[in-house]
Amino acid sequence: MTLEKLREANIGTIKLREQDAVSRKYLPKIKKFFRHQNILFQRQFKSYKNYFPENKKQTAFCLKLIEQDRQFTLSDFDRTWKGVEIETTDQLQVLIYSIESEALLKGGQVAQRLFVPEAGGSFDLDNPRALAWYAQHATDLSYIGSIQKTTQDRIKTIILKAIDEGWSYNQTSKIISERFKSFTRERAQLIATHEAAQAYEAGNRIFIDNMADTGIVFEKIWQNSRDDKVTPECRENTADGWIPLDQVHTSGDQNPPRFPGCRCYENYRKKKK
Repeated sequence: MTLEKLREANIGTIKLREQDAVSRKYLPKIKKFFRHQNILFQRQFKSYKNYFPENKKQTAFCLKLIEQDRQFTLSDFDRTWKGVEIETTDQLQVLIYSIESEALLKGGQVAQRLFVPEAGGSFDLDNPRALAWYAQHATDLSYIGSIQKTTQDRIKTIILKAIDEGWSYNQTSKIISERFKSFTRERAQLIATHEAAQAYEAGNRIFIDNMADTGIVFEKIWQNSRDDKVTPECRENTADGWIPLDQVHTSGDQNPPRFPGCRCYENYRKKKK
C-alpha cells in the first residue's frame, strides 16, 4: 500500500471514530425519548379502555359498544397521538440539534487537524458558515416531523388491526409497547448515526471552505466502506476519484451521507500542482 493510501485509510479511521463517538453518546438518549413517548401514549390511550371488549370473544359486548357509539376509532387514535406529538416534538428537536451541534463542532475541529494542521486558530460554532448551517437546520422541522410521522404510522397499523379483529384493550396496549421496544432499538441507532454523520461531514466541509477562502485549492474524494453493503450509487461516487471541491459527485450529492445508514465519508487534500 502506498503512503498516500495509508494516509487516506488513517484519515478514514479517525473520521469514523470521532463521528461514531458522537452517535454512541446520544444513542441512549434517543432510546430514552422513545420509551418516554410510549409512556405518554399509553397514559392517554388508557382513557379509551372501556371502548374495547374485555377479550376477543366478547361479540355481544362489541355490538353494545357500537350501539353506544363508544367503539375506539381512528379519530380517537389521531387525537391521542396528536397530544403525544405536541408534548414530545420540542424534546425531540432539542435532542436532534444537540447531536448536530456537537458533531458539527467536532467535524470542523478534526478537519483542521487532519487536512490543514498548520492553520492557526480554532474552529467553533461562532463560525459564520457554522451558524448559517445550524440556523437552517434549526428552522427546518421536516426531519423531526418525519420521525414523528413514522412512529404514528407504525402505531396506526396496530390500531387498524385491533379495530378490525376486535382486540381487547390489554392486547392492543401490549402490542403497541412491544412495537415501541422494537423500533426503539432499530430507529434510535439509525437516527443517532445519521444525524452525527450529516453534521460531522458538514463541519468538515465548513472548515475546508474557510481554508479555500484563503486561496488554498482543495480536492475531494468520496470514500466507501468497501464491502458488499455499499450501494451502486456510492460506488459510482467513489469511482469519480479526486474531483474539484465544488463539483458534485455522480449521484448529485456534494458529500456523504446520501441516506440514513450511509457509511461513506468524504476525504480532502490540497490539490497537487
